[in-house]
Amino acid sequence: MTIIELLQKTEFDRVMDCIARRYPKQASMRPFYREAWDIILHTEPTITDDPIRVRAIEGGLPFSIDLEGWKWEKVVGCELELDDDVKCSDDELAAQCLWHLTFYGFTPEDMANAFPEEDEDPTLLPRRKRINLLINTICDKCPDVRMEQLGYLYKTRKIQEVTYRSRAYDVNRRMDYLCETMTQHLRIPLNNMGQISFVLTASSEHPLSDEERQRYDALIESLVTTPELMLKATGSDDSLGTELALLVVKSKARK
Repeated sequence: MTIIELLQKTEFDRVMDCIARRYPKQASMRPFYREAWDIILHTEPTITDDPIRVRAIEGGLPFSIDLEGWKWEKVVGCELELDDDVKCSDDELAAQCLWHLTFYGFTPEDMANAFPEEDEDPTLLPRRKRINLLINTICDKCPDVRMEQLGYLYKTRKIQEVTYRSRAYDVNRRMDYLCETMTQHLRIPLNNMGQISFVLTASSEHPLSDEERQRYDALIESLVTTPELMLKATGSDDSLGTELALLVVKSKARK
């Protein structure tokens, strides 16, 4: 059985529950494991005869090796070769494979950027430069947003920016996917005590429909109870293809 075949015969929610039990701090990363799951299921594997050996640790639980850092198309089609002392369910085995595959990032793009040069990593930039980069990125994608609207970010003591992406592989289902991610898989509620900005982007080749805009409005209304502290925008990002991306910027003001 290959990794893709293993994921095909299991269900994400059960597999994610296994990850959360074994690695409790990973529970909050549920939306990103879901994204990785769907990417893997749509990955065309490279043909190979090399198996992936699965060794056991205490209790017979699996410990998958040789998965970290490999391009997914090179390993997800490999046969899983279990040692005799591996005693686990398919869900537990899938959970361990998914955990190891995402060790350096939840998407192939994350993996490609896992070891950037210091001057290329925005997380290593001084605070003001990071805020400048964030504001410029939003304004470049959203022509209706003015820099002055995001000026509050300079007066914050904490900023958290997270991007949630659809991986529907179907332009007609991308909003369903995104709504499900935000309402079902996002287990930690959004913090409404501070300012929050939402930026939904689609490619110019597959722009947002009127129905999608209406559903976006309804989604944000369901997530935020303090609209006076919210900025909501839409924009364009041609790297998305048929998918959507929702950037959420949460912040707390200085005391």
